[in-house]
Amino acid sequence: MGKQRPQNNKSLPQKGGKKDTKDILGLLSQIKKTIRHSDVQYQNILTIGKGK
Repeated sequence: MGKQRPQNNKSLPQKGGKKDTKDILGLLSQIKKTIRHSDVQYQNILTIGKGK
């Protein structure tokens, strides 16, 4: 029983982490779609990234 509890505690944050990565990937895919529609937006994002 004692060994099972830490495994369960570890599995919970891992599931949350997977959800976070899926959300991040979804945001990235949305950004890529907007970039494909407009090259100007892509250039603006590049300039902002270089500024930081």
